[in-house]
Amino acid sequence: MGEVLKVLVLEDIASDAELAIGELRRNGVACDSLRVETEREFRDALAEFKPDVVLSDYTLPGFNGLHALDILRTEQPEVPFIIVSGTLDEDKAIQALKGGASDYVLKGNPARLPQAVERAMRESRDRRQQRVQEQKIARLSRIHAVLSGINAAVIRIRDRQALFQEACKIAVEAGHFKMAWVGIPDPSGSKLKPVAWSGENQGYLEEVGKTIGTISDDEGIGGQALRQKSVIVANDIATDHRVTYKEQALAHGYRSLIALPLLVEGKAVAVFLIYAADPHVFDQEELVLLGELADDVSFALAYIDKEERLNYLAYYDVLTGLPNRNLLGDRLAQAISHSKRYDSMAAVAFIDLDRFKIINDSLGHTAGDYLLKVVAERFAACLRDGDTVARLGGDEFVMVLPGQNSVEAINQVMQRIRTSIAEPVKSPKGLLATSCSIGIALYPQDGEDVESLLKHADAAMYRAKELGRNTFQFFTGEMNDKINDRLLMETRLRHALQHGELHLDYQPLVDQRAGGIIGVEALARWDHPEAGSVLPEVFIPLAEETDLILAIGEWVLRQACAQNKAWQEAGLQPVLESVNVSARQFRQLDLPGLVARVLAETGLEARWLNLELTESVIMQNAGAAAEIMRELRSMGVSLSIDDFGTGYSSLAYLRHFPVSRLKIDRAFVGDIAAGGGDAAIAQAVVSLGHSLGLKVVAEGVETAEQAAFLVARDCDEAQGFYYSVPLSAEDFGRVLKEGLPKS
Repeated sequence: MGEVLKVLVLEDIASDAELAIGELRRNGVACDSLRVETEREFRDALAEFKPDVVLSDYTLPGFNGLHALDILRTEQPEVPFIIVSGTLDEDKAIQALKGGASDYVLKGNPARLPQAVERAMRESRDRRQQRVQEQKIARLSRIHAVLSGINAAVIRIRDRQALFQEACKIAVEAGHFKMAWVGIPDPSGSKLKPVAWSGENQGYLEEVGKTIGTISDDEGIGGQALRQKSVIVANDIATDHRVTYKEQALAHGYRSLIALPLLVEGKAVAVFLIYAADPHVFDQEELVLLGELADDVSFALAYIDKEERLNYLAYYDVLTGLPNRNLLGDRLAQAISHSKRYDSMAAVAFIDLDRFKIINDSLGHTAGDYLLKVVAERFAACLRDGDTVARLGGDEFVMVLPGQNSVEAINQVMQRIRTSIAEPVKSPKGLLATSCSIGIALYPQDGEDVESLLKHADAAMYRAKELGRNTFQFFTGEMNDKINDRLLMETRLRHALQHGELHLDYQPLVDQRAGGIIGVEALARWDHPEAGSVLPEVFIPLAEETDLILAIGEWVLRQACAQNKAWQEAGLQPVLESVNVSARQFRQLDLPGLVARVLAETGLEARWLNLELTESVIMQNAGAAAEIMRELRSMGVSLSIDDFGTGYSSLAYLRHFPVSRLKIDRAFVGDIAAGGGDAAIAQAVVSLGHSLGLKVVAEGVETAEQAAFLVARDCDEAQGFYYSVPLSAEDFGRVLKEGLPKS
């Protein structure tokens, strides 16, 4: 049979025992034998010798073979028992076999003994294997029951804590494990905090939990599974050095354990630990099933996270963490109800950040988002518990202040807000300076429902902007008409762009020395079929506040380039055409790409296009602006700084901007003939421009005295009503051909 068989011989005649062992060895059975005679010797040998097979005579001193069989079946039921007797009648043999004996052999036929032993050992092995398989099937059935139970829980449970608790309960009740618990990582992410458990705990988790709370890193099985994001098994707690709390576990009857990390989007959000009362419980097949179990729980956690995320997104702003429009409506309705019940006022403040679009467009969304988060924190710091500040979107915020007893108290809150927001914000892009315009509507005098109060607060906010920004205004009835007019104007402007109500006029640019036309500026105009001509100073700021400026700016660029090309094809002298670029165009679009496409589509050479950029736009982020300008300049497009002198240009930066012209703002031209500050500024700009090798252009020239002053100060170019009003494309073509009329 190969292995050395441990044979226990229960025989009072030594020679008979030797004959039996000799017969086995002669037939190739390697064996180690021990002979005993009495019941006491037999019991001791079972415990110490641990036989593989027992050969027993039927008649023994003080007891018989059947009694020995009963003892063996009780203490070591797996060991085969063969009766070897000289006289054994058929009834006794049958009784022995019924009692559990594997076989019987007569001493007069010893040749049959090796066959009997071999068959008994084979049957014993088969029985053991069958029992092992049955136990394995039973274990796997329990794991399947656990898996089925948890799958059912995953479908019906939508709460993280409830899911953890149910998983532990199912593992213990359906899986017959001794204990199960779930731990989540603490804020440091290096150790587990028990949050759910089931089974025979008896203070184990409390003891271990306190110990974990005092250390920096949990080096136990659970902590390792958390950090490694992999399943860890300790199939023998008594000998596994990785088990940190070994003594506590063994004292509570735990002999093996498994730690299953629960992963959501690759991050271990929890660890599921299961303890068994026996060692070597978790074999490969169980690991596969338990891995599926962990995957199912992880899937449920991911679903719960997404559901919570969706619920959060439904009521909160992701960037600032403030309530959004949906939750604002609920809070404002509650404030109205509270004020009605206690006969008090509620204030609704609509807040818009001043100059936010300039910051966002010039420095980028990262800087804009940073500013919004800081501003949100400052708003919250100005309010009481019970007040609400919400973000509607962009740079628009709304505050709800219930339980107000006086307008003066509301005034004080608004002053605190203005002061707080006016404080410059330190950001990675440098100091960000802003302020806010606030409109306030009061319940019940300005409205008795959510929609009315928000609408009226919005109207008051626009009035605050009209008054110069960085202020606040309470709602009055007249504001309603103004906000309605503004909404109507915005609607009409969108219609105008779509239905061809916009057109371009062209104002000549004159060489101060030679007196001839050397360029032209394209100016957008709007003729509404009912309202008539709408001034640019009315509709351009409105377009700037909306995305309309992007579409209008592209339309102006394309129309201007196409018209310039048409003049050239008509045989007129080529002129440099200037087109204004808004802040939003400069930052939000791929301006060089847009210009390249328009030039290609219209056929205009780049050298006949000049883009005018305001001083404030390029100085918001001078480094990035210079890069864009260099790209445009490399295409052959010329660049001008418009409204020079009204912003805050750094001369150090100005030297690095690839511009060819400085344009003196019209604000400094009006009084230059009278001398004084405006004349000094104009002359300084001319000198500065020439020192940098730039041409200087004056706009808004309306009188001969202004023109003479500029000629005397060596200003290169000028435009204004003194030379020509803005002209239609046809009229400008005629003037370009015939020349300007003599003044």
